[in-house]
Amino acid sequence: MQMKSFEQLVKEYYEPSPKKDIDSLVMEMVEQAMSEEEASTPEEPTEFQKALDIVEKEGYHYDTPRRNAIRIRAINRLDVMDKMTKMLEPMGYVHHYDGSTLGRLQRIDRRHGSVYIYFKPPFGSRAADLGALEEENLVKMARKLAGKLIRARSAGSSHGSDLTLEGPKGTLTIEVKTGISADFGQFSLRYNIGKEKWEPSTSSKFLQNSDIFMPLFSGYIDEYVQSNYTMKMPLDDRFQVRNLMSKDRSEVVGKVVTSIRQTPTTGEFKRQLENKWYGGKNDKMIEFPFEMIAKYYSDKGDRFIQLGNKGLYALNRQDAEEFGIPLFQEVGVKSKIRLRLKPQSGANSRTAFNVAIKINAGKLKKSPLNLRNEEDMMKVLTKIM
Repeated sequence: MQMKSFEQLVKEYYEPSPKKDIDSLVMEMVEQAMSEEEASTPEEPTEFQKALDIVEKEGYHYDTPRRNAIRIRAINRLDVMDKMTKMLEPMGYVHHYDGSTLGRLQRIDRRHGSVYIYFKPPFGSRAADLGALEEENLVKMARKLAGKLIRARSAGSSHGSDLTLEGPKGTLTIEVKTGISADFGQFSLRYNIGKEKWEPSTSSKFLQNSDIFMPLFSGYIDEYVQSNYTMKMPLDDRFQVRNLMSKDRSEVVGKVVTSIRQTPTTGEFKRQLENKWYGGKNDKMIEFPFEMIAKYYSDKGDRFIQLGNKGLYALNRQDAEEFGIPLFQEVGVKSKIRLRLKPQSGANSRTAFNVAIKINAGKLKKSPLNLRNEEDMMKVLTKIM
């Protein structure tokens, strides 16, 4: 033990250390207690971590593109989203249509941090395949519930109603969409060099849906593209030029520009065209009356439209009243045409002159019936059994 010097003892005797007042002692005790509590209490997990724990516990494949976003990838992503919705709604998550096929779940919290959960197909899966899977799931459910009392079938890749339910008391024809924000159809444009004008590419898909595509082209697209999609001769060699064949494909009747070719500078060329054609933006949005969409499906022979999580809507007033569901043309949504240059894959890949019909859900309320629910499917089936 080290002994204090004589000088140090004298100094401490004549100059004692000042005593702390009672307030200082109390504050010191409080701070010490708080620090001990913080050290002994585990840190509360963030809202993002809570959601991530649930995703991992369910065994879903996922990635985190941002610190507040979880992207779940699954073939049966419709079922996954339904399950996650039920699990996360008590935690403050709500479904939000963001322009993608299914939309997302989100928890908006400015104080503790917002969290976004997306549902994407595995890499390489197509939206068309997911739509077909949705149709088949509804067919299987109907057969399970009604057995031989009804006949249920899906259209698959053929023309006609996506889902048809036939029973002794009638037939229900239903268009099936995974979500209202999905494209309600799309097609490509081409430039007819001989006529010096833009026109729709007459693919089999376009011809199949020409009853809605042609009125939209002539009424809302034609004027814009003829004025803004300017083409100069000689054509840039990055444009893809092909022969235009006669209807019976027996002879060449002209030349058309069908796309931008895949080159090392395709992405750069695309941006140049966007600056000229869209005024610096990457697309052009043109509004049109939503009633045209509802009329198209009604004229096609559909009586209902099933919209993913939103449920079942009627395409005529009589069915709306009989089934107690909203009339589709009166749900208060907006419809737009999106014109854009759409790459096939990467920035320098082949790029099409794309037209897509987009639906903005806005504040669309859920229908009281949803064919994804067995109880609601049974309510609908009893009408024709």
